[in-house]
Amino acid sequence: TIFWSAAILDVGTTREAILTSIGPTLVERANANTMNAQDIAQALWAIVTLHEAKADGMRPLAVVLVRAALGRAHDFKLHSLSLTLWAVGLMDIIHDEPETKALVSELAGTVASTASTMNPQMLANCAWGGARLAVTRGPFFDAVAEAATTQLRCRRPPPTAQNVTNVVWSFAHVVAQSPKVLQHCQIVNEEVSRGGVLAQMESHHAAGVTWSLVKIFMDGQPSPAEHTNIPKFLLPTVTATASLAREQASAWSSRMLSWVVWSVARVLLTKELHLLLPPVLHQVEKLPHTEQGLQDAAMISWGIATADLPRNSWPREALDKFMHSMLWNLRVAKQPKQSLVAISAWSCAKADLQGCSKEVITESVIHAATSMLHPQPWTLRHLVMVAWSVVMQWRYTT
Repeated sequence: TIFWSAAILDVGTTREAILTSIGPTLVERANANTMNAQDIAQALWAIVTLHEAKADGMRPLAVVLVRAALGRAHDFKLHSLSLTLWAVGLMDIIHDEPETKALVSELAGTVASTASTMNPQMLANCAWGGARLAVTRGPFFDAVAEAATTQLRCRRPPPTAQNVTNVVWSFAHVVAQSPKVLQHCQIVNEEVSRGGVLAQMESHHAAGVTWSLVKIFMDGQPSPAEHTNIPKFLLPTVTATASLAREQASAWSSRMLSWVVWSVARVLLTKELHLLLPPVLHQVEKLPHTEQGLQDAAMISWGIATADLPRNSWPREALDKFMHSMLWNLRVAKQPKQSLVAISAWSCAKADLQGCSKEVITESVIHAATSMLHPQPWTLRHLVMVAWSVVMQWRYTT
């Protein structure tokens, strides 16, 4: 309870003294197995919240608590179960610990047998945490999908927009595509595509649910030949979200706009993409580099390349600033995700964006070459994408 209080109250410099004094006691009791499941869940939530607030020394405490929870998954009541999965899912620095992997496997099994008795918030927390922790596709996500479908139909209590978004996001994150998952996502699509539903959502919910649905139903690389394979039921949802993003671009974050651009490009809505990109570029132009991650830049640049229009079709100054932001993110990234680097280079070459696109490709080559020195170098696909970009932009000397 003291840890929980320190996490939610603004106690200033007193917080460090509290954590220093009570931390050893928490470790002692966890190691002695004298904490019940609710205590463990509450303490884990507090530790993760403190870690997110940049408090020092939270990782060892989290590992001790995870270890104390091992073998006790069935002792966790529904609220504690969802709280623990959410907390551990958020604290990515302990995801690779053997104790974490063992506990997650145990908790996932318990969720699979109890999901039908959870309320929408608990279910969404479990789904979100499980996806972040890369729970294996199968019984866990099937149970979540089945329970979430029942909640949507019965509405006792009705799931919130955040609940709905977190559940479908979890499916998209792990690319779960079982019949039960797909059935649930079709029902969600029907719900949000009804007149005015998306407009009532916050930007991160509208963009998040749209991105998730497109990701789930269209996992893979698009091409013009795939027009016949695009699920037509997705188009009204994507179109409505694109319209909202276009009208409200100045109030949307770079991440939300990038999700919508990607979704529109993925289902090949060319007209909507041409209308959407200018306001998106103008909004991104106003943001500092630190508010535009490499993921955002890669997704937007992929949309520009997919639009297949000449460079002079876009607002020149806004496009140049966007390109410089992409370059800045590539330069400051230490070990960026290979797919994002490869997509950035490929998009610059495919759309012939000019400006600093050659520098973007050069930075991408450096990241690709550096990866070859690591135990796990890039995949051949991503290396070829960068190589293709070099050839298309005549950057052979790079």
